[in-house]
Amino acid sequence: MAPGKSGWTKAWLKRLAALAGQTADQDQALWQFELSVELVQYEAAMNAVMDVEYELDQLAKEDERVKRLRTIPGVGPRLSEALVAV
Repeated sequence: MAPGKSGWTKAWLKRLAALAGQTADQDQALWQFELSVELVQYEAAMNAVMDVEYELDQLAKEDERVKRLRTIPGVGPRLSEALVAV
């Protein structure tokens, strides 16, 4: 298994899904079921994050303070929004 963020690429997620769907003996069935449930939860969490980021992006388009902060090198959308919120 790939360590860190590289374990969550589309290729690795596809590989995990394949492992979860394999038919095997009864001893392996439980971990495969657990893996498939966790992959569904991961996908739901990532969809929720994307929804929140979309809404933040829409709000940021209208906020001049966020736009100005983003002109600073190294300051991205989430950092500029956090600074404005504070």
